[in-house]
Amino acid sequence: MSKKTKAAVVVQFGKPFLHIQVTTDTNIQGHEELIQWVETETRHALSRFAHQIMSVEVHFTDENGHKHGSGDKRCLMEARCSGRSPVAASNESATVTDAFHGAVKKLQHLLNSSLDKAKTHKGGKTIRHENPDEREEINTERL
Repeated sequence: MSKKTKAAVVVQFGKPFLHIQVTTDTNIQGHEELIQWVETETRHALSRFAHQIMSVEVHFTDENGHKHGSGDKRCLMEARCSGRSPVAASNESATVTDAFHGAVKKLQHLLNSSLDKAKTHKGGKTIRHENPDEREEINTERL
């Protein structure tokens, strides 16, 4: 027996409320300033999709642990859209901020392509018979 749940959209000041969860591993300092910065940047970067996204999870990891390297910081972002499968993007870089910026750009691109495809699936503009009267005129001329 399956359990059905209903999703609710929380509205704050006339705009949909976007839930953002930030997590870090033990090698990255997840202080309050980082969390506030990530939340602000994420809201700004994904504001175009605010009505379609319900939540975003941002995960920071240090791939090499205590060692330093050129691409050891990783940012994984996962966006959950209403009525769709989650979309995820990740990026590795030398710093947490660079890893975040790379991941958010990739996520923007994925959301742009997946949500725009949903808009233009069927019933979009066509090059043939843009005016329905033209179609009738063509059909009657052939008779």
